[in-house]
Amino acid sequence: MAAERAQGSTGGAGLRLALGVAVVLVVAFFLVPTLPGDRSTMDRGPGGSAALAGVLERMGIEVESMRVGLRPLAERPIGSVLVVVLAPGLLQGQAFTPPEITWVTEFVGAGSTLIVVADREHSLLSTFGIGYLWEELDDDYSELQHRFRGIAVLPEPHTLYGPLSLVGRGGLAVEESGADTLFAVAATPVVARKEVGAGSVIVVADPFTISNEGLGEAANLAFYSGLIRDSLGRDGRVMFDDLHAGAETGRGVVAYARKAGFLPALLLTLLLAIFYLWRAGSRLGVVLPAADRRSSRASIEMAHAVGSLYDRAGLLHHALDILADRLRGRVERRAGLDWQGSPMADWIEKELGLQALKEVRWLQGRFIELRGEPKPPLEEVLRWARRAQEFQIRWLVPPALVGEASEVEDVQV
Repeated sequence: MAAERAQGSTGGAGLRLALGVAVVLVVAFFLVPTLPGDRSTMDRGPGGSAALAGVLERMGIEVESMRVGLRPLAERPIGSVLVVVLAPGLLQGQAFTPPEITWVTEFVGAGSTLIVVADREHSLLSTFGIGYLWEELDDDYSELQHRFRGIAVLPEPHTLYGPLSLVGRGGLAVEESGADTLFAVAATPVVARKEVGAGSVIVVADPFTISNEGLGEAANLAFYSGLIRDSLGRDGRVMFDDLHAGAETGRGVVAYARKAGFLPALLLTLLLAIFYLWRAGSRLGVVLPAADRRSSRASIEMAHAVGSLYDRAGLLHHALDILADRLRGRVERRAGLDWQGSPMADWIEKELGLQALKEVRWLQGRFIELRGEPKPPLEEVLRWARRAQEFQIRWLVPPALVGEASEVEDVQV
C-alpha cells in the first residue's frame, strides 16, 4: 500500500512538471510574435528578410507578402519575381505540396523568375534538377569572422557588383541540371541559374546572403536588388513566399486576438484555466498516514485481550522474552553486530541517530526492571511492547515497506 502511495506521489510530481512545461510553452507561443528564426519579410530580426523588402519598396517596386499559399501565382502578371527563402527548421515552415510545385513550375515556364534561397535539399530544388551539397566548404576558404567569399564565375550584370559574403558551408550540384554557375567558392557553386521555359530559376545556397544581418555585407544587397529589378517585366511585381519562410498565416484565434488587442486577455484566461485544472487535480488537506500505521481501536483492544490472557496465565515474563528476542534479532540483523557491547551502541548512534540510541537504552533498562519484578504490571508490559514496535517501524523498516512490515502481531503479543 505504501509503495502504491509512493508511486502515485511520483506520478503526481511528473504530471505537475509536465503541466509547468506546457504553461511555459504556451506563454512563449502567445508572447512571441513569430516563431524564432523566421526568415520572412515580417521578421526584422537578424534572420528575417524585411530589410530587402524595404529596399525594394524604396526603389518603387511593388512587394507582396504571400502568407496564404501559392495558388495566387496563376493570377500574377508575367514578368513577376517569386522569392522563396526556406525556413530554418523542417517543422517551422510549411511543406511544399505537389500542387504548389506545379504552380511554381507553371509560373516560371510562363516567363517569370524564381529565386530560391535554401540551406538544405528540397523538393523545389530537385524539381529543377539542382542538388544541395552538405558541408562542402571547409575553413581553408573562410576569411575573417568565418565568412566565405563567393567569386563571380560568369560576367553578367548580376555578377559585376563584386563578391558575395556567405557563412553557410553548403554548395550546389549543377553538373547534370544544365544550370550555369554564377558564383562559386573555390570550385563549389553557391549561386546557379537555370532557364526553364520562358523564365529562369536562380538558386542561392546560403540564406545568410538575403538576411537582415548579411544583406549589408560585400555585394549581397547589390546582387539581390539588381537581380530582382532586371528580372521584373513591365507589369510584374515581387512576391516573397513568407508562408514557407516560417511566417504566420495571419489567421486563427491568436492572430485575430493579437490584431484586436485582446491577446493579453486571452492569455490571462488561458492561464486561469490551467491554474484551475491544476488545483482541481490537487489533494485538499494533509495526507493521512497509511491505515496500518494508525492505531485502530480494534487492534488496541485485541492487544489488551491477549495481554490479559498472558497475565492470567502468569506468562508476562515469557511474553517479554519473546518481544525482546524479536527486537534484538532485528537490530542484530540490521547492524551485523552483537546486541551487547559498545560496538552496537556506536553503530546505532552513527546510523540511526542519537534519539534511536536513547530509545534503545530506555527499552533495555525498562526490560531489566520489568523482568526483575515477580509480577510486572500488565499496562507497563504493553507500554514496553508498543515502544519496541514503534522503534522497529521508525528506525529499522525502510519507508517503502512500512505498510508491509507494521504488522499487528508484535503489538498483540
